[in-house]
Amino acid sequence: MKEIKKILVFYLFFQLMLSFFSLLSYAKEKEVDKYQPEQQKFKIIPIINLDALATYSKVQGHNAIEGALIDLSISPAIRLNKRNYIIPLYNLNYTRERQVISQEEGGRLTQETMTHNFFLTYKRLLTRKLTAKFSALSSLAYYKETNDEDWSEGLYDYIDKGALIDFEYILSHPKEKVLKKLNFEAEYYRRMYTNFRSLISLATPTALEENEKDYDGVKFTLGYLRHNPDGLSFETEYIPLLKYYTDKLVIDSDGVLISGKEREDNQHTINLDLSYPLTKRLTIGLDNQIIINRSNQNYYDSRNTIILSDDVFTEDYYDYNSYQIKPSISYDIPIKKNKDLTITLSYSYLDRLYTDRKAQSSNGSYTTEDEEDEYHTISLGLSYPLTNKIKALFIVDYIDAQSNMKYEEYYRYNYDLLTIAGGISCRF
Repeated sequence: MKEIKKILVFYLFFQLMLSFFSLLSYAKEKEVDKYQPEQQKFKIIPIINLDALATYSKVQGHNAIEGALIDLSISPAIRLNKRNYIIPLYNLNYTRERQVISQEEGGRLTQETMTHNFFLTYKRLLTRKLTAKFSALSSLAYYKETNDEDWSEGLYDYIDKGALIDFEYILSHPKEKVLKKLNFEAEYYRRMYTNFRSLISLATPTALEENEKDYDGVKFTLGYLRHNPDGLSFETEYIPLLKYYTDKLVIDSDGVLISGKEREDNQHTINLDLSYPLTKRLTIGLDNQIIINRSNQNYYDSRNTIILSDDVFTEDYYDYNSYQIKPSISYDIPIKKNKDLTITLSYSYLDRLYTDRKAQSSNGSYTTEDEEDEYHTISLGLSYPLTNKIKALFIVDYIDAQSNMKYEEYYRYNYDLLTIAGGISCRF
């Protein structure tokens, strides 16, 4: 049954790719004189975006560290003609600061992260309102949890390789002030955790599974945007993500892996972001997110003992529901002519409730309550233009994480994190 479902999903993705190229052919046949490509318009459009900030961060119970945040994007976009573009993109993100990175079982404390993202996109303007894009992508993510850990040795380091297709349709007329558009995106990628190995594979050379976190991901995005500079603007998205694990078997109630039955997850995300200008300088916003995650994977806890009487089996261990609400307010203070100091203040509340996973006390004993994690985040941001292309930034984030999960031998559930960053943002 799993193979049939997987084949159907990949067949759908393949059909979308065929539709993409069919639309290209159709648009070429239906071109009108007033929108003919201009072959003489070949041009290279270099785009460089850089955020460089110094950081100070501290997690409760750990020493503060000083570091940096660098986010660099380089894209020598190539306009072949009026309709066709080739867009290579490289993005580097480096962060040295205390962070608690969310993993499936809980948060892991890290102090350095680095990601490299590569995209190669073919973009075609099919009509005045319809744009299609096809992209090949690759990502490398590295996490350092300790000072003596080298890059590429992190337990949760991973590599992504995949492709995506994207269609964007403008609903509004070009002369209308309000922009309205639809977006549909389909993405396939394979995620490979290069250093993660299960305890079974480490103990048994002939184990049934070795790369238990690797999976094939198929993600769809359906979105609608309404941007009104003088009134209510909003954007909504529905994003289903299907994960097919390539080397992870489902655990049965006796702790034995079920041969031939591999793990499958499906996650459904709904985003709704709203903003409204109360005055020319004062804007309020409200971001909302709902995530429903379901998995056929269970969990068997042997309690690190030989006897079986204290073992605990949890069905559907990874199932959870979460919602997040984030109100914000932004105000522009005039400093000089055409130069405003923008102040943004936001508060975010996120609640994640597991449907079957029980919380544990500090000694590891299980309680009767389902695990519930709450995150309160307060953010203050200041932005001031130094030139037309360079801004000065100052950011303060405070996160207070609270959970009824008190067992923290391997993961962090209860902590507070303060991060202060300051630097510049450049757009060329």
